[in-house]
Amino acid sequence: MRLADILALRFAGVALLIFVGALVLRPSFRSHATAHRVILTGIYGLLCLILTMVAITPAPYNYTQYFIGLYLALFFQFSFFYLRSRVALTVGVVTMGAIFFLQIAIHLLNIKDFFAGLFYMFNVVIVGHGVCTHAERVSRERYSSERALASLNDELRTANVSLGRKRTASSKSRRRIRRTRPTRCSRCASSRCSPRRPQAARSPTSSPRRRTICVSRCTRSTCSCRRRPRRSATANSLRPSGSSTNAGARP
Repeated sequence: MRLADILALRFAGVALLIFVGALVLRPSFRSHATAHRVILTGIYGLLCLILTMVAITPAPYNYTQYFIGLYLALFFQFSFFYLRSRVALTVGVVTMGAIFFLQIAIHLLNIKDFFAGLFYMFNVVIVGHGVCTHAERVSRERYSSERALASLNDELRTANVSLGRKRTASSKSRRRIRRTRPTRCSRCASSRCSPRRPQAARSPTSSPRRRTICVSRCTRSTCSCRRRPRRSATANSLRPSGSSTNAGARP
């Protein structure tokens, strides 16, 4: 093992993180597919670098110093990045398969460290997969509820538009009915009475304003239009007295 190789791998990891951070700040990261690709690029890159450091470091220091980095990478990708459960499980399975391959090919770890590390990694993968599955189910339920609410809002908006059209049509029909309704008498307020057009009735004391008068009679006998106006007592008292005496003096 050379220290230069370890430092080179660590600087490569820092450069990878800077590159991934630059991709995260781009507007295209808002897309779900783009975000998945960027996050998986960072995770797979870090896992490869950590496995390389474990491979070039002699046992048992590779297990105590660098193998724990695999647990941390898997823990972060299962917990904080909200990846799909199938994708996150694929990352864990690929990592465990790579450890198996390196153990068989180059005898990566001691036998005790290999079984202990593999047991802990299996637990991390199972628990992380459960966490990702629960988060994905909650996200899908929230998305389905939002879609249902949006569809209900669309239906309500359509119903409001149709109700507004019906109100407009009903108001127009009311206006049309009012225009075609028969004219009522100004005295008795009856629709059976057929008054003619309004005539101008002027008096020397009143202002020259046009008013409606009933010029025909109703068909009902009880209507006030058929009754003749009675003379009041005031009108009889204002009659000249000589007219009555003259009328009585006639033969």
